Amino acid sequence: MKKGFIALLVLCLLAAAPALAEDDLSGRPIADGVVAAVNFTDITAPYSGTLASFDLASGDAVSVGDALFQYVTNCVYATEDGVVKSVFVSPGDDAASAMARYGAVIAIETASEYQVEATTAGAASDNDNKILHLGETLYFKTTHGTRQEGSGRVVWRSGKEYRVDLTTGDLDINAAVNLYREDDYTGDSCVGRGVVTRRDPLLIAGIGRVSALYVKEGDTVKSGDPLAAFVSADATPQAFGDTVKSPVTGVVHAVAVAAGQQVWKGELLCRVDLTTGNLDINAAVNLYREDDYTGDSCVGRGVVTRRDPLLIAGNGRVSALYVKEGDTVKSGDPLAAFVSADAAPQAFGDTVDSPVNGVVHAVAVAAGQQVWKGELLCRVDRTDELEAIADVDEVDLNGLKVGDTVPVTLDTDETNVLNCVVTQISQLGETRQNAAYFSVHASLPAGSGLLGASVSMYLPVK
Repeated sequence: MKKGFIALLVLCLLAAAPALAEDDLSGRPIADGVVAAVNFTDITAPYSGTLASFDLASGDAVSVGDALFQYVTNCVYATEDGVVKSVFVSPGDDAASAMARYGAVIAIETASEYQVEATTAGAASDNDNKILHLGETLYFKTTHGTRQEGSGRVVWRSGKEYRVDLTTGDLDINAAVNLYREDDYTGDSCVGRGVVTRRDPLLIAGIGRVSALYVKEGDTVKSGDPLAAFVSADATPQAFGDTVKSPVTGVVHAVAVAAGQQVWKGELLCRVDLTTGNLDINAAVNLYREDDYTGDSCVGRGVVTRRDPLLIAGNGRVSALYVKEGDTVKSGDPLAAFVSADAAPQAFGDTVDSPVNGVVHAVAVAAGQQVWKGELLCRVDRTDELEAIADVDEVDLNGLKVGDTVPVTLDTDETNVLNCVVTQISQLGETRQNAAYFSVHASLPAGSGLLGASVSMYLPVK
C-alpha cells in the first residue's frame, strides 16, 4: 500500500514538471522590447480649412467622442453701427444661395441713415476745391426753404461725383445742399452741391457654409461686432444635420426624386405650392406699414401675382423621403434625408472627434495650418489590443515561429509572467554591430501595460 502511494506521488510530480519548468525562466536568453498597439486609426480632415490652436500631443489618452482639433471659422463683422434688419441665412445654409438672391447674408440699417449724392459742379474756382479726399469731413446747408445744416464724411468719389455719409444734422429727403470744407460755409471753401438721399442698407457678404449666427433681426450692433461664422463650402451636408426642412407652409406639388437616387447640388427634389393669401391674381393693391391702412403709413402700390413654386435643393444620395405628392407640409417639416457618397463619419460640426479609445501616437499638423480633405491629422494607437515587440538577435531565434508561446514580463512588474503567443516575426533583419536583429511580435492581454512600457521577452533555450 505504501509503495503504491509513493508511485502515485512520483507520477503526479512528473506530470507537473512541464508547468514548473515553463515558469522557470533561468538560463533563457532575454530580448528587450516595448508594449505596442496592434491596430491604429488615422484621423483625416473632414473638409478643407485652417486648424485653430490645440494642445494635443503624442502620449495624450483620448476616448471616443473626444475633441481633437477645431477649425478656424471665417467670421464677418459689422462695419458700422446700426440695427439688423434682415438675416437671409440659417446655420447650415450655403451662403451662395442668399448671395445670389439678396446680394448679402445679413442687411443692417445703419445709424447714419442719410447721404448726399454730390458733384463738384458749383465748387469755388480754386482747383483744390474740386479734388475730394476719401474720409475727409465736409459741411453742408440747404440752398432753399428752411435752413438745415449738417456734416459728413466722403465715402466714395469718381471723377466729379462723390458721396458723403451724414454724421450730424437732420435733413429732409431730396433736400438740395451746398457742401463746404469749412463750417462757416464761406464761398471760397465750397466744394460742390448735392441732394440728400436715404442710404441703402449695409449688405454683409459671406462665403461658405454658415456655421453660426450671432445676431437676429432687430438686434442693435456696433462696428466690429461679430455677425456670423462660416466654414469651407466643401463641408459635407452632414455637418449641419442630415435632413432638408421646408421653410414654408404649403402643398407638395411634385416630387422629382426617388429613394436611392443620386442627386447633385441644386437639383430639384420637390415643388411646394404655398397655401397662404386670399387675393385675386392681378389685383391692384396699396401697401401700408400699419394694419389700419391709414394714408400716412402707405408705402406704395403693387399687383398680386402667383409665386413660383418653392424649389427645394439637395446634395448627395437620397437616403429617405418623408413626403409624397399631395402632402401638406409646415415650415420646418423634414422633406428628405441625404448622405454624401464620399463623406467621412467624422464630418460633423467644426470639431474632429476621436472615433476610438487609445493614445495619440503622432500629430501630423500644426495650429493655423491649411489642411485638405483626407489629409492625415494624427495617428491614434488603439489600446483594446496590445502586443510586445522585441528585437531578437538572429542567434537567439532558435527556430522560434509564429504560434509559439513565449514568456513576457513588464519592467513595471517583473514578477508577473505573461505567456504570450507569437503573432509575427519580421522577414527582414536590421544589421547592428555585425549582428542581424528581427522584430518579434507577441500578443499581450488588453490592459496589461501602458503603451511604450519596457518588456522582456524570454526566448527558447538553445
